[in-house]
Amino acid sequence: MPTTSLRSLYTLIFSLLLLPEYYCSFNDVTTKVGISSINGLLAAFGDFNGDKSTDLFVISNQGKNLDVLLWNEGSQKFDGLKALVAFPSSVIVNVGPGDFNGDGCMDVLITTETGKPDARNIQPKRVYVFWGSLNEISKIEKSFQIPEELKDQPVILDVNGDLIPDILGTIYNLKNASLEVRTYWISVGKNKTFERQTQKANSKVTEQNQELSPLTIPHSNGFLDLTGDMTADLFVTSKSEDYKFEIWENKEGILTYSPDSIGLPDGVSARSHVIGQSSFADFDRDGKIDHLLPVCSLPNCQDSQIYIYINNKWSRVLTNNQDTWQFIPPSGNESIANTPLMTIRTGDYNMDGYPDGLIILDIITPKRIRSAPVLLENVPCSNSGHHCVNGRTFSVQWKSLMSLEGAVVATFFDLYENGITDFIIVTQTTPDSFRLHAVRNNLYVDASFVKVAVLSGVTLTSCKGDKLPYGVNQAGPYVSYTMTDNDGKVKTGAAAQLSQSGYFALQCPYIVFGLGRTPNFVDKLTIGMPRAKKGTVRSHSWPSIIPNSQMIIIPYPPDQPNKWKSKLLVTPSKLVLLTGLCMLGLCALLALVIMVLHLLEKRADQKEKREDAHKFHFDAM
Repeated sequence: MPTTSLRSLYTLIFSLLLLPEYYCSFNDVTTKVGISSINGLLAAFGDFNGDKSTDLFVISNQGKNLDVLLWNEGSQKFDGLKALVAFPSSVIVNVGPGDFNGDGCMDVLITTETGKPDARNIQPKRVYVFWGSLNEISKIEKSFQIPEELKDQPVILDVNGDLIPDILGTIYNLKNASLEVRTYWISVGKNKTFERQTQKANSKVTEQNQELSPLTIPHSNGFLDLTGDMTADLFVTSKSEDYKFEIWENKEGILTYSPDSIGLPDGVSARSHVIGQSSFADFDRDGKIDHLLPVCSLPNCQDSQIYIYINNKWSRVLTNNQDTWQFIPPSGNESIANTPLMTIRTGDYNMDGYPDGLIILDIITPKRIRSAPVLLENVPCSNSGHHCVNGRTFSVQWKSLMSLEGAVVATFFDLYENGITDFIIVTQTTPDSFRLHAVRNNLYVDASFVKVAVLSGVTLTSCKGDKLPYGVNQAGPYVSYTMTDNDGKVKTGAAAQLSQSGYFALQCPYIVFGLGRTPNFVDKLTIGMPRAKKGTVRSHSWPSIIPNSQMIIIPYPPDQPNKWKSKLLVTPSKLVLLTGLCMLGLCALLALVIMVLHLLEKRADQKEKREDAHKFHFDAM
């Protein structure tokens, strides 16, 4: 058979086995994964017991208890609530897992209020750090408590580059507001204490300390690389006369205040507009992390927009259709004041390489208005009137998850640890009753992915000393990749791990990059870690990463990136199976052709022998 015919046949079989376009369907698997009976509010993600599976931290009992749901890889479900700590006279308003003493086991930072949270978020906060020991945390009397009350929820970051999380907050002072200063609490490591240090801004221009504006309440502060040097900077939302975004650039390991802060978009003011929570994603897949900001022009949010700060300017990327949907302002969720609904959480649900958004909106129907989680799909621009930024825009897929009415929290989550982004959604049934919902994303396309988790660089072992320090994922690492698609074009992408920790940011302790339908190797995967004072840049690249794999990075020793450890876990792809089936089919076809040709040749040989025998017989006569 000619070679061209075999190649055409192989292509035909392969194309029939593959779907031409992606298609997603969503299944509610709440009962299947064992969380249908849970009454609680999802607070954070983390690998609590160090088994390489992500667990759920849940606030229950009207905010007084913190429990953890442990994922069982064998049964593919959660094993039920494990009680961690209870506050009989306080309410838990925020949870932040991390290794705060550098021993290789997960600790838990908990923020509480003495009374029931209100819409203004003005009650003082108490902050505790509970020390972990693989399967449990310390009792409240053995935990560390910040002596001062805080004005707002703290931020988890790494101030001094020792790869141990620190804390940023504002000291509360009811009698004298001038004493409410921004303060770092820097971990002393295995001493299980923190040193207090006032945050000061020193301008290179005036060489004078700058007076810092109060932080916004609620804030959306973050710790991530915003300057492109692969080192995490500090992002702060503050407000004096108006809202502004401060960038504290990491210069030689020191967080340095930049006097050139970023203001709100033109025509937007905090006095006349409702400003939502900032979030971050590489919106246009150019290797730079962009800033997303939801804004309402009217107090009731009938006029809703999403702005993006990209290429040093604000652009509008989406405007609502007032007859279809709108944002939910803070006045619309006073019963859950610590979970702002104007929050865009990001993830790539269709694995095309462009991050999508997930937000809770008011869906307007002819009979009533109901709140539900809504997907904001990152799509190429069309001529349908959408706002276009670098060739991309958001398309509102408001029917996909509309059945989960009364949602108050919605986020992306790799439920089955297979690289496909699923969803965890919390609905509110009464003011003090919440239900968890797990929604599986059935992605009917064999798109490739790379999943990256960056662990702590302080130690190579857990606190038990018997395995790698799973569960102590670092805050703020910069992760990027480059690859070549089937058309020969270079594709890039970037993200930050655990960049935000306040107000139910609900970021996963890993990053999932969708690679689209390109089963090529990732040419380069780069990790950048926070720098130490006067230290060298901490970054390293790994070449030729297999698609559909998980990379676990242990940046140890921190200042010797060429010695950093990595583990590669490969997830078998449908594409491998389909390719194998195609090859088996092709081999079977070739074997059949060879067998037929062999039989024909054998028959021809027998005929020739008979003719020769017949010819010899007559010649003999």
